[in-house]
Amino acid sequence: MALLNILFRYVFVFTLFILISSCADPKYADPTQNKTSQNTNACQYTWDSEALCLKLDWLIAPASKVDSEAILTFRDLGGNLIDPDFTQQNDIWAFLFMPGMNHPSKKPIVIERLTVGIYKLTQVYFSMGRDWDLHISKLPGQINDDFIISIPDVP
Repeated sequence: MALLNILFRYVFVFTLFILISSCADPKYADPTQNKTSQNTNACQYTWDSEALCLKLDWLIAPASKVDSEAILTFRDLGGNLIDPDFTQQNDIWAFLFMPGMNHPSKKPIVIERLTVGIYKLTQVYFSMGRDWDLHISKLPGQINDDFIISIPDVP
């Protein structure tokens, strides 16, 4: 009986310890926040023929039948914001093309220059789900030297 009483006390103390420690407020690392420093000037895409770095940040994520929005940033290879030298009066051209169905989007993309090297793309309209290509073009209607950003699996 004494052995059973001692065993009961150890089980009770162990159980109490587990219960108390499980009620703690652990401070887990947030997996969405990367604690390491990142180079915000790094190239997301490199347009070799123009010696440009491009970065595309979605404000409204790509989705079918929704007007998405994005910020398109141009930098030189040194990381400095720059307007592409092929622009005419600071205009750039962009359009969506669905390679699997061989057709463009139904709406033209509206592009607004915010400041040197930073452009806002609005009315980026994906008429259906699947893979799309975003073409950044030197001149309207010219697709020979476009820079193409693939946008896979648009829902």
